[in-house]
Parts: sequence; structure tokens; C-alpha cells
Amino acid sequence: WWLISGSHVPSAADFSHLGYSHFFGHWDLKFMARNVFFINSFMIPTAGLAAFASFKGVTAMWRKMSENAGVGEALYRPSVPQFVKEFLWPSLVEIVQHDRFKKCETNQDRTRGHQPLMWSFIGLFFVTTYSFVSQDILGYFIPSLHGPMSMLNPVKIVANVAAIALLVGIAILWKNRNEMVEKKQAGNTFYDWFLIWMIAGVGVTGLGAEVLRLIGVVKLGYLVYYLHLVSVMMLFLYMPYTKFAHLVYRTCAMTFEKYRDSAYVKNPVNNG
Repeated sequence: WWLISGSHVPSAADFSHLGYSHFFGHWDLKFMARNVFFINSFMIPTAGLAAFASFKGVTAMWRKMSENAGVGEALYRPSVPQFVKEFLWPSLVEIVQHDRFKKCETNQDRTRGHQPLMWSFIGLFFVTTYSFVSQDILGYFIPSLHGPMSMLNPVKIVANVAAIALLVGIAILWKNRNEMVEKKQAGNTFYDWFLIWMIAGVGVTGLGAEVLRLIGVVKLGYLVYYLHLVSVMMLFLYMPYTKFAHLVYRTCAMTFEKYRDSAYVKNPVNNG
């Protein structure tokens, strides 16, 4: 792998200073770091493919729900800002708050696992966005922004708290799944477990790579970081085809429910 990608293992001194920022090596091109180029070259297409597949799935689902509910072509449709404000945003808030899960006593254990997991993904998305802007964009003009963040950096603290929340959430869901399998209340198939394994892999390798960097274990750290990149890519790539997609389709269903019951659909002018 290292021969094919051109990556290399640094010295312990460089590792403590650079972290994994030279995982794919280094070049003198100032416009974009070699590491950023290689990671973006496979992460962005992977995320794009997942987004495209999700979009196709959601549009097909919306069309089918419209047919089943008898929702015809409305003469007056909400604008994009109106649609987001009146239908999409309230659905997202309801999902984040787990309102429907909390009303069902049998789903209390799932809520305890889902909520820390959900907040961890929100936190990690924020951290990833911050890192991209600060290191890959602002870092072009301010080189000191490159390299690992201080452990006392507020964003780094958010990242570590989110990583721990991810591991706690997935551990709860893993425990719940085992109990349901033992009680014959759930299947024990590869499909049922794949997402749990993937999320656990992302969390363990991500936190593991950080710990190995802090204690200066270079070769094992690079191996774990490589596994982290692979697990993140797999999480993106298989998102539309695993239970992770339930989040997308559940949001679509709840948004449609609110739209179906709105004046845009029930207005007599539109039905006439």
C-alpha cells in the first residue's frame, strides 16, 4: 500500500509534530497538500456517490408516497425556503429530539443508544468542517494551522467528547442488538450487524489513531489511521444500502407526512 500510494512512515520526532498530515507523503505544491489531495480524491467521490444514491432513493420514495396518498400536481407549491422551514426543519428537530421514540416505552433502550450516537455525528461533522476550513483553506495562508490541534483546543475537546459519545452509543446499540437476538426479537444476519460494526470501526480506529500519536507509536499508528480512512470511506459508500439509510428515509417520510397534511395539498383550489 505504501509503495502504491507514495505514503511513508515518518520519524518519531516528525510524527509528534506532523501527526498524520504527511500520511501520503509531501510535495512542494502550495495550492494543496499532498495528503489533502489523496484523501479528497477518494472521499469526495465516495460521499458524492452516496449522496446521489440517497437522492435517487428519496425522490422515488416521495413519488410513490404521493401516488399512494393521492397527492396530485398542486397549483401552488412552497418555495424551497418555505419547504425547509415548514416541513423539513420540523422533521429534523423531531428526529434529533427523538420525540416519537420517547413516547414508546419499548424503544427507551434504543433512544439511549441513538441519541449519543446522533450527537456524536453532529459534533464530528462540525469538527471535520472546521478542520477542512482551518487547515485546507486558511492553512494555505497561515501555515501554522497545519498539523495536529492542541488537546486544549475547544474544537479538539469537542472532537474527543464526540468520539467517546460515538463509542458509548454504539456500545449500547450493540448490547441491545445482542439481547434482542437472544430473545428472538431480531435477526442475526450480516445486514443487521454491518452498520454496527462499521460505526464501531470508525470510532475505535479514530480514537486509537489519536492515542497512538500521543504516545508516539508511529508504525502501528499509521496502520490504525489507514484502517480509519478505510472505515470512514466504507461508512460513506454503503450508507444508502445499510440501516444508516433509515435516517434519510425516515426524514423523508416525516417531511412528506407534514406536507401531505398541509394546505398545499388539502387546499380545495388545488383539488379542484
